[in-house]
Formats: sequence, C-alpha cells, structure tokens
Amino acid sequence: MSFKNFITISLFLFVIVTIGAIAAKGVRSPSQASPAPPSATNADVVAPAKVDNALVAYYFHSDFRCPTCRTIESYAHEAVETAFADDLATGAVQWRVLNYEHPENAARAEQYQIVAPVVVLSKIENGAEVSWVSLDKVWQLTDDKAAFMNYVQDEARNLQAR
Repeated sequence: MSFKNFITISLFLFVIVTIGAIAAKGVRSPSQASPAPPSATNADVVAPAKVDNALVAYYFHSDFRCPTCRTIESYAHEAVETAFADDLATGAVQWRVLNYEHPENAARAEQYQIVAPVVVLSKIENGAEVSWVSLDKVWQLTDDKAAFMNYVQDEARNLQAR
C-alpha cells in the first residue's frame, strides 16, 4: 500500500467516524442534549395563577435549551430581580418561565406569537391584560450583559408607566 493510499483511507475513515459522532449526538432527545436549568421546574408548564394588578415578565423557552437561550433566561431573570426586588416580593412584578412547546401553554404562545425563545412583558390591570411587549432584541444583546439588562429594565419600566 502506498503512502498516498494510506492517507486517503485514513482521511476517509476520519470523516466517517466524525459523521457518526455527529449523528449520535443528534439522536439524543432534547432533554438529554440540554437539561432544564435549575430555575426551571415542573411549575413552568402549569398555567400561571391569575393576577389582578402586576407586570409579568415571561421567559418562553422550547424543549431544546441552547447556551444562548440559557443566557437570555439568566440575564432577563437577573434584570428583573435587580431592578424590581421589592415589587417581586409584593407580587407587583412576577417572573414566569414557560415552555411554549407544551400544550398547556399553546394559547399563551399563540397570543404572543412565540416562535422562538423570548422574553415577553405583560401588564395586568384588574385581572385583565391591558398591554404586552415582546423583547425580541434580547437575541442581539447576549454579548453585552449591561445593554441586555438595561433593555429589559427600561422596557419593563416603560410598560409599567403606560
């Protein structure tokens, strides 16, 4: 066997093994590929309790949780906790994590036109939602935590003031 044939066969085998490894990773279920973060519990698939007056900050996620999705959840939660600690304690601001792919959350996902993980802010007055905003720019700000936090906090304050 010539050296050229040896290199050709070696490279061919390398490609086959690489493709096999990638395929094996793809076969795992989403829960194996990306376990739920500590903040997500079974409570995130249950319809949230009705509130009379509050600002509700939702983080909608899918079954698959990529690193960027986890960053968005973490930064958004920190932004809400940091700026609204007192309001969180009284229930005037609420943090909710929901899987938009679960059937029990389908109506809410449709209402907010959820197609990918995102943060949604909802203003509730007298038990009815009066306005909401989807914070789509969170995807663009994951590399700048300060800008991300300011964006979420500013949008929350703006919605509260309406």
